[in-house]
Amino acid sequence: MSEYVLQRVCWLFLGLGFIHLTTIFFDRIPNNPKRKRKILGSILLLGIGVFTGAAFCLMRCKISSERQQFARVYDKYSRMENVTMLEQNIQYKQEGTKMDILTSLFVQNQIGQVLDSFILYLNPALEVVSLKSDGRDVAFEREGQVIRVQKNLAPNDSIGLQLKYGGKINGNVCYLDVPGKDIEDPGMNGRFPFYFGKNYYFLNADFTLLIPEVLWYPVAHPPVNPSSPYSVPRDYVRFTLDVINPGNRTVISQGEETRGEDHVLFRNSSKMQGISLCMGDYKTTSMTVDSVTYTLNLFKKHISILDWFSNIDSCFLASCLRNYMDEKENELNRVYPFERLILTEVPVSFASYIRNGNDKTEFVQPELVFLPEKGVGIRAKKGKLSSRGFTALLDKYFFDYHSKELGMFENVFGSLWKKEVNFASYFYKEYDYDNYLTPHNPYRLSSLFLPHTFMVSDEYPCMNIIAHLALRGKGMDELNDYAYTRDALNYLSSNSLSDALSDKGLAAPVLFKILALKSRQFINMASAVCGVPNDSVISFVGSYMDKHKFENCSFSHFCKHFNRRFQVELADYLELWFNQRGLPNLIVRDCFVRLIRSSGESGSGNPLYVQFKVYNDSDVDGVVSVEAVKGNAASMFMIFAEAVSNDPNFSFNRHYYVKAGTGLDVAFVLTASTRLVINTNLSNNIPVSLSFHEDMNADVMDYSEYIHTVNREEFYGSTDEVLVDNRDTSFNMVHPYWPKLKDLFVENNRNYPKYKSEVMVVQPPKAWEEYISYDAYGDIVKSAVCCEAGSGGSRIEWYASIEKEGTYELFVHIPNIVFIQDGKASVSDQNRVIEQEYLISCENGKEIRLEKNIAGQKGWLSLGKYNYSSGLHHIFLTNKGRSKQSIVGDAVKWVYGEDRIAK
Repeated sequence: MSEYVLQRVCWLFLGLGFIHLTTIFFDRIPNNPKRKRKILGSILLLGIGVFTGAAFCLMRCKISSERQQFARVYDKYSRMENVTMLEQNIQYKQEGTKMDILTSLFVQNQIGQVLDSFILYLNPALEVVSLKSDGRDVAFEREGQVIRVQKNLAPNDSIGLQLKYGGKINGNVCYLDVPGKDIEDPGMNGRFPFYFGKNYYFLNADFTLLIPEVLWYPVAHPPVNPSSPYSVPRDYVRFTLDVINPGNRTVISQGEETRGEDHVLFRNSSKMQGISLCMGDYKTTSMTVDSVTYTLNLFKKHISILDWFSNIDSCFLASCLRNYMDEKENELNRVYPFERLILTEVPVSFASYIRNGNDKTEFVQPELVFLPEKGVGIRAKKGKLSSRGFTALLDKYFFDYHSKELGMFENVFGSLWKKEVNFASYFYKEYDYDNYLTPHNPYRLSSLFLPHTFMVSDEYPCMNIIAHLALRGKGMDELNDYAYTRDALNYLSSNSLSDALSDKGLAAPVLFKILALKSRQFINMASAVCGVPNDSVISFVGSYMDKHKFENCSFSHFCKHFNRRFQVELADYLELWFNQRGLPNLIVRDCFVRLIRSSGESGSGNPLYVQFKVYNDSDVDGVVSVEAVKGNAASMFMIFAEAVSNDPNFSFNRHYYVKAGTGLDVAFVLTASTRLVINTNLSNNIPVSLSFHEDMNADVMDYSEYIHTVNREEFYGSTDEVLVDNRDTSFNMVHPYWPKLKDLFVENNRNYPKYKSEVMVVQPPKAWEEYISYDAYGDIVKSAVCCEAGSGGSRIEWYASIEKEGTYELFVHIPNIVFIQDGKASVSDQNRVIEQEYLISCENGKEIRLEKNIAGQKGWLSLGKYNYSSGLHHIFLTNKGRSKQSIVGDAVKWVYGEDRIAK
C-alpha cells in the first residue's frame, strides 16, 4: 500500500505546486511582499511531489528487481528432481502483523532415483527458526524463496519434517509469470473509478487473507514456472490447519471446521493443491442442499445485505440452488467434487490475474471464492425473485465465461447493497487482461467442476492443460472466434507446439490459443486413428481423470490405458503432433450428400449417402472431420462445429487422418437426416468448415461404403480445362481506387488484417477487396474480390494460356455473397437484375463485351462458347454497374469442347 500512497502523494503535491505556481503571474499589487512566499511555497510543493515521485519510481525499480531475482531462482531450481508432498499439518498463530507457524509435513521420493537433497519453497520474507526430523536438526540452505534440505532420500523413501518459521510476507514473489507491465497497470484489477492499489495478501491485526500464491506455507513445487508457464508440477496434499487464538475474528478456510475454546481446526477430507486462510470481522450464513453446504461470509458492516435473503423462502432458495446445480452439472457433464462452496467478501484492493493453465484466477480456490467488497452494480429491484430470475442471475454471475459486466456477484452485491445506484457503476471498467482476448469473468466457478487431476509428462510438458482443454470440449469458448485468430495460426504455419512452449517472446494469450488449437487437434487425431467419434475420446479422458481424482498421474500411464481401450499406440503419433512444424494444405472436392430412397423409408427418416475426396498437398499430416451442424456452418477461422441437428440429442462426427502427400476417397451411409459440414480443422484452409452439396432429388442405387487411398494423379484426374482463381498469379486488379483522406482514418480489424469479411458483404468497398466465402472457389483459401459499382474505369483481369485451339465454354464462379443494389440486399431475387460487365478475348485478338445478369446465381455460371486460338487470352470484369451495387469476381475457367463453332 505504501507504493500506492507514494503515487497519490506525488500527483497531489505536483498538482498543488503547479496550481500555486500559476498564481504568481497574477500580480495585482506591485511589489507585493508575499510574492517570494508564493515562489517558495510552489518550490516546496513541487519539491515534495518530485521527491515522492522519485521514491515511487525507486520503489517500482526495487520491486521489478526483486521479481526478476525471484524468477531467476525459480529458473535455477526448476529442472531439479524433487520430492512429492503427501501431507501437511499447519499450526498458525498471529500476533499483530506477524505470523508464527509450526508445520509438520510428510514428503516422499517418487522419482525412482536417489536424491542427495530436495527443495522446499517458502515466502522469502518468512524466517526459518528450525527444521527438524524426528526431533533432530536437519541442515538446509536458503536462497530467496528456496529452502534446500540436505537430506538423502532413496527411491520411495519418505521423511517427516517439522518446520518452524515466522515473520511477514513479501508480495513480490507472487505472479512472476505475469508481465511486469500488467503488474504495474492499475487497470488490470480496476473495477472502480479510483485506484485503490493492489494487494496479493493481507496480514493485518484486524484482517488476514493468505492464498497459496504467496507461499505462506512450504510446498515442494512452486505455483509458477516463469520460464515455462504450462510446465508447473502440482502436488495433491492432505491438509489440516489449526488456527490458534484467533480472538473475535471469524476464521475461514477449506475443510471441515471444528471450533475449540482457543483454536479453530480445519481438516480436509480430500487432497488439495493448496489451502487458503482468511480471518476478519464477518457475519456468516449457511445452507446445506444435497450434501453441499453453501456459505456466505460478509463483513459485519455490510450485513444489511442479508435482509434480501430473509425475503426468500428457504425451501424455494434450496430448490433453486438444487435445480441450478443439477443443470450446470449436466451442462458441463461434471459433478461438483467438493462438500462446500464458501463465498467470502474481501477488500476491493485484493488482486489476481487469470491463468489460462488453471482456467481461473486466484479469486477462485477449491471450495472457496473471494468476492470484491460491496461489488459494482446497478439498482436493486424490489419484488419477489422468480425461479427463472434466480436461474438467470446465477447463470450470469457464476458461469458466464465472458460476461460484459464481469464478476460473479459484483453486480449482485451492488444491487443488494443500496437502494440507490452505486456510484461506481457509472465508471465500471471491463476486466480485460489482453486486447487479444474477450474479457474473462475472474470469479467464474466452472473451473471447480473440472477434474482435479494433474497429468505429468516430461516429454510433453503441456499435457495437463491439453487434457483439461479437451474436457471443456464443445463448450470451450477458446475454440471459437478469438481462439482462432491469425496470430496463433500464423505462428503454427512455421513453428511447432514444442517451439511455442520454449518461445519466451511469444505473447501469453497467443500461446494459450495455440494450446487450444492443439488440444482440439489432439482429440481429432486420436479419434481419427481409433476410428471413433471424438465424444468417445473425450469421455475416456474424463473417466480416466475422474478415476485418478486428486492425484498426479503420468501421461505414460494414461497412454497404456488408452491402448487397452482403443488398441492404438498414441506414442506413434504424438511426436509428430508435438514437434511437427507447419500446417497442412487440405484440398477437398466432390462433397455430395444424396438421399437413399430405395431403403423403403420415407420423409425425413431417409438415410443419406455421403461422399467426398480430400488430398493433403503438403508435407504435414492433417485431419479432416465430417460433423453434423446447425445454423451457419461457415466461419473464417473456427475449426469446430457444434454437433447437433434437428434432433437435439443427435450427435455425429467422423474423423480421417490424412498423411502428407496422400489423399482419401470416402463414402459412407448416415442413417439420420441432418446437415453436414466437412471440417479441415487445424490447417492453412480458410474457411475451415465447408458445406456439402446436397442433392435430395437423386435416388442412390449403389451406396457401398469405402475409404480408398488416392495419389495426386488419381485425385486431380485429367481435364480439358484451364482455370484461374483470384489468388493465382494470372489474376490482376487494374486501376485501384485511390482512397480519400477520411478513408485513412478508418480503423482496421486487428485480428483479421488480411481478409475483410467471412460470408457476406454488407456494404461493398470503394476499391477491390478480398472477401472470404465458404462457397467461393479456392483449393486452400476460398475467397472472392468485390467492390462497389462505378463508371467502369476499374477492373479485374484473369489471364490464361490456351495451348490447344478450338471451342471453349467460358464459366465464371459466383459465390454466395449478398449483393447490394439501390441500397437493398439481394441474394436470390430472380426478378431483380444485377448485371456485371465482362470483356472477353477470343481468337484473332477479338474482344467481346457481355453484360450478364447474376441475380440469384450461385456456383459456375456459363458466359457462352467461344473459339480460341493458341496463346494468351483474358477476361476482364469492370466495375460498371448501378448505384450501391456490388461487383464480385472469383474464379474463371475455360472448358475445351471438340467441335468448333462455325462462323
